[in-house]
This record gives sequence, structure tokens and C-alpha cells, in this order.
Amino acid sequence: MTLLGWSFDGEREFISLQEAIAAFSVDKLGRSGSVFDEEKMTWMCGMYVRATPVADLVDRAAPFLEAAGLMDRAAIAASRDYVDNLVACHRERFDRYGQVPDKLGFFFARDDALDFEEKALKNLRKSPEAATWLAAFAALLDEVAIPPSWPERPALADSLSLPENEAPRRELGTGFAYTKPSEIEARTRALAEQLGIGFGNLVAPLRAALTGAAGGAGLFDIVYLLGCERCKLRIEAASALLTSK
Repeated sequence: MTLLGWSFDGEREFISLQEAIAAFSVDKLGRSGSVFDEEKMTWMCGMYVRATPVADLVDRAAPFLEAAGLMDRAAIAASRDYVDNLVACHRERFDRYGQVPDKLGFFFARDDALDFEEKALKNLRKSPEAATWLAAFAALLDEVAIPPSWPERPALADSLSLPENEAPRRELGTGFAYTKPSEIEARTRALAEQLGIGFGNLVAPLRAALTGAAGGAGLFDIVYLLGCERCKLRIEAASALLTSK
């Protein structure tokens, strides 16, 4: 609203309230009528979201998560590091706090009742060998240490901040027993090579099976956050879908 009919210096669009107060003068107001650009406002909201500390984003999104029935305040407080990781991995994909439940909803959906996007279903059914590939990934889960699924998730699992380029919340040390998302990805790449298929051929049906979507946050962050049990249950449900009419 501040920039309608006025500009800070003709270049900057992100300014603090204090900077606007110091720089404002009536003689800088434009003569022509102002046009409110909702698309630009949404873009600006997204830029502010990505510049906001994750802890603040979680505090602001918490009422929306509660209203959507995903997590109440007590559950958020009890699993705060987990929720911080959920939001951090998806912060590039929302520009308003009210969008957070839609972005995170698949984490809390019934494992046998995902709401599949049309493109995700196409990715799932694209190859007649998809069920075999999914089964191979499910077997891989037994060879790596994926954390248990929420709400049985131990706090240690989320002492690792996601995405992995973020600094750890605390020193992981030698007691950190879980396989990091980057290591899960490396093992999955090796599995694709072993199956004789391209990495993307495996990732597309796997993402569809786990999330019901064709795109989204980093797949191996999602695997880590969904946890071992839920990943297996969703692969099982997707395989059943593939073999049904």
C-alpha cells in the first residue's frame, strides 16, 4: 500500500516501516491514479515468507494448522522441531500462512486414502513396472535408518534441520543414528542404476505414491519426514491401486 503512487528510491520495493517514514514526503506522490496489483502483492508476500525465520512462520501458521484439524497447539508444541522441518521444507511453496495446511496436508492423510492429482496418477501408472520399482524402494527402506513416523517420532530425528543446507539445531554427534535425506537419495540413485532405469523413472511414481502429487518439496526430505512406517504403507496402497482395475 505504501508504494501505491509513491516510491522509496525508484528501485527498492522491500523497505522497513522506519525507512518509509524517514523517506516519505508528499511531493514524491505521483499525479496519476494508482492501480493495486494483487499478483504483485502475492509475490511480495512470498518474498517476505522466505525472509522470515522458520520459528516465526510456524507461530503464524499454527492457527491455520489447528483450524484445518491437522495438529492442535499442544501437538505442535510437543513436536516443534518436526513442525519446523515440515514448514522449512515447504516455505518456497507458499506465500500466505493460510496455504500451509494444503501444502502439509498429505503428511497427515490416511495412508490408503491419498487425494491423487491427475498428473500424479499418470506418473504412477506410466510404466507397467512401477509396482516392481516401488517394491524395490520399500525393500531399501529396510536397509537404511529412516526415523519412525509421527506421532511416534523421537525428538532426536529432528535435531537435524531440513533442508540439509540449514545449520543443525544442535550438535548431532556420533549418537545420531538416522540416515540423512542426502544419503537416502544416494542409495536411491544406486537402486535406479541397479534396476537399469533412469533416476527420474523411479522418482516420479515414488513421489506420486508418497504424496499424491507430481511435484513439491525435496522428495527425500519428504521420505525422512513421513517416516518409515508411513512410507511403506503408502507404497503398499499405491501398489494395490496399480493392480486394481
